[in-house]
Amino acid sequence: MTVTLLFFFYHFFVIQCATVEERKKFNLHENRKIESVSENRLPAIRGRSSETVHSLKTWFPTNVLECMSWECVCDHVEGAKWIKKTCHMPGGTIMRKEVRKEYRMLTISEKRIYRRAFLLANKPGGIYNILSNAHSDSSLSPAAHNGPHFLPWHREFLKRLIIGIRLIEENGKYPFASVSLPYWDSSLDDHMRERLNISSTNSVLFSPHLMGSVVKGILVDGDFAGFVGNHGHTRRELDRFGRKIGLLKRQDVERMVNSYNITGVLSAAAGSSRECTKKLPRNALELLHGNAHVWVGGSMKLTRNATNDPIFVLHHSFVDMLWERWRKKKQNSKERESQWNDMTKCYSSHHKSSAVMKPFGLLTGKDGCSNKYAEMTSYSPIPKCHSFCRSKYLYCHEGYCVSRLKPNGQCRIINRIDPCYRSKCTARDGHIGYCKPYKTSIRDTKKSVRQKTSKKQLRLETCFNMHECCNFWGKQGECNKRSNAMSEACPLSCGVCKAKTYNNRDDCTDRHFNCEHLRKLGGCKTSYPFMAENCRKTCGFCSRRRNQNCLAPPSVKQILHSKKTAKQARVKLRSLFT
Repeated sequence: MTVTLLFFFYHFFVIQCATVEERKKFNLHENRKIESVSENRLPAIRGRSSETVHSLKTWFPTNVLECMSWECVCDHVEGAKWIKKTCHMPGGTIMRKEVRKEYRMLTISEKRIYRRAFLLANKPGGIYNILSNAHSDSSLSPAAHNGPHFLPWHREFLKRLIIGIRLIEENGKYPFASVSLPYWDSSLDDHMRERLNISSTNSVLFSPHLMGSVVKGILVDGDFAGFVGNHGHTRRELDRFGRKIGLLKRQDVERMVNSYNITGVLSAAAGSSRECTKKLPRNALELLHGNAHVWVGGSMKLTRNATNDPIFVLHHSFVDMLWERWRKKKQNSKERESQWNDMTKCYSSHHKSSAVMKPFGLLTGKDGCSNKYAEMTSYSPIPKCHSFCRSKYLYCHEGYCVSRLKPNGQCRIINRIDPCYRSKCTARDGHIGYCKPYKTSIRDTKKSVRQKTSKKQLRLETCFNMHECCNFWGKQGECNKRSNAMSEACPLSCGVCKAKTYNNRDDCTDRHFNCEHLRKLGGCKTSYPFMAENCRKTCGFCSRRRNQNCLAPPSVKQILHSKKTAKQARVKLRSLFT
């Protein structure tokens, strides 16, 4: 088994010529089997069916990060108004559908505000800081890599990140409400390796003008100079393996978008058997994504440190864009939410379609394929040559817009086109030269400033019981008897988390900020267990105590008898919030 695993990663994970040691360092997780949470039953309620933990998993937002629409996010902001698909935030800012652009397509203003927002999100307790911790610890996110959950898990990661960034508050205002995450199309940089025969490290992206240059492995300038993440300063070892490992090629991108079936997209990237490796495309999307991680090197090379480089977000935003392009081209609306890689023996139980995407509440892999994500986010494509590429960092070469080269970097002139940015290529007759800076060249980026920590983050309540009987069950010792089920359904009562904004002993309050909106949707009836616990005042449940309808745990006979009723309740509840 060990020999087979090494053989698989040697041939497929990065590129055939890279060392086994480097391949093993990135993105390897041991396949573990866990008991499905759906088998853990909850205690019963008088007059109601016994439900499984999975029956509680719906699109019902228990906090703003679980919202699946910008209207839902808007409802969580006090003083905000949703008018004609636009959220009018306190202070006059506007929040609408996110449109992600390639980093080199951002205006100076867009780049500046994104940088500022990202640095604030990275401070201790900020949304990026929290998500980075989850990504770094495989025990917290066992399905983030090496299987079909890879794409939906990171899609949810990016969704929560942009929600958190847009809700950063400064003096009662939301200056980042219109911010969108950019993406990094690395095929624009691979072009110089393929066609100019020079390293992609010469791209203007890796210069003081954009994502920064490196001295002795440390990021010393650019938009994120001196960046400090959860694991210290950002480190890079660009193009360490020469031509053995490269960035995404345009041909690979087009082949993936046009040819791959569901097995190559939601791939079983860690399958160990011969049958699994035979059916896995050499350029499966997760494996292609791994090449860029290893090419950037340093922090990006290892899963536990990858979020320490700001380029991580840009890279995964691009991977998400490729996935969405494939979905729109190869699947209809129904297939996008229903199809899954059915080679279950080629990946761990963490990657099954019904498995929970830890630590994102009770969202499953199938939920991560919802069309609702596309309703929240769209992508601006790379411009064509006929529009002159619309960016000073790009130029047209052989019919495609590609990246310019950085000052003092290597260059080569083909068809009399100078590819250098704010410099002149000294190359002659097809030989390699360098980009000689103009004497009057002025940097369009300022030196980085220290990260400010005085800005106020939106205080989000994330600790809720999912049922009105949670306190009663906790006192009956259910937290110990049925720990898996109870920790998911009753985290507050079982001590998994602590409430920040309400008192658990109060029987007549609205714990959830969005109670009024949920009441209008009919939640007081269709989502009774949750609303009876968290929206008692709005729903008019204050006349009786929470434990009035609570009973002891059900028998096996009662569970089997209520199975049909529980299934009907799950379908009805899901239809309200999907």
